[in-house]
Amino acid sequence: PEDFFSGFPETKRYPKQIYYRLAAAQLLPGMIERVLYLDVDTLIINSLSDLYEMDFEDNIFMACTHTKKFLSFLNQLRLDVGEDVPYINTGVMMMNLPLMRMEVKLEEIRSYAIANKNVLILPDQDILTALYGHRVKLVDALKYNLSDRDIEFHNADPTTRKLDLNW
Repeated sequence: PEDFFSGFPETKRYPKQIYYRLAAAQLLPGMIERVLYLDVDTLIINSLSDLYEMDFEDNIFMACTHTKKFLSFLNQLRLDVGEDVPYINTGVMMMNLPLMRMEVKLEEIRSYAIANKNVLILPDQDILTALYGHRVKLVDALKYNLSDRDIEFHNADPTTRKLDLNW
C-alpha cells in the first residue's frame, strides 16, 4: 500500500523502498521461511548455498559488518547501542522470516525512524543495527560481502595472508 512506509525518512538517494527488507516478513507469503536479500549491485561469483542453508542459531538475521573498531564505536554512540552490537551492512542478508514475523514490528521501526531521523545516515542499516543488531549472526564479509575497501583493510594487517584477484 502507498502509505505502508508513511512517515519514514527518505531522500533521493534513500527512498522508502530501502525499508522493504525490514518489512519482508509482512510482505512475503507466510509459507516462506527464509530469504536471501542481495543489493542490486552485488556481484555473485560463487555459490551462496552455504550461506542460504546456514543455521540462524536463533537469530533474526545473518549479515556482515564492514566497520572496524573506531567506526563501530562511533556508530554505537550515534545509535545509542551497546558495545557488543556490530554495525550491520544490509547489502547481503539472510532473513529468518518466522522470527521476523514474531519480533520485527513495523510500528517500532517507524517510531524509531521518526524519533531518530536526524542521526540516521544509512537509514535501513542504522535502524536494523539499532533495533535488531543484537539478533544478527555475523558472517564472513570476506566471503559473503566483499568490497575493495575490505581487501585494502585486510591487506593492511601484517598478520593476515594477503588477498589478490587470484584469491
